[in-house]
Amino acid sequence: MKTTRHNDCENCGDCPGNSAIVISVNNALGAKLGQRVAIEVKEVNVLKSAFIVYILPLIAILQEPWLVTVYMEIWGFPQWPPA
Repeated sequence: MKTTRHNDCENCGDCPGNSAIVISVNNALGAKLGQRVAIEVKEVNVLKSAFIVYILPLIAILQEPWLVTVYMEIWGFPQWPPA
């Protein structure tokens, strides 16, 4: 199936290319070549993608100082800054 992008797709940038998207789909409705069909992207998939792209790196950045402190204690490095 070949589809064109709309405003939401242009802002997302998840798919390669910039004007049309070609995808493989299961033709359960029996649509013929040239017919127009409506496709739907589950909102859950969009939310999962947004979580992975935006929230997961933020969590990793916020945990980094704590993890560095823990690993420094495990590996026997002196406490920093010195008390």
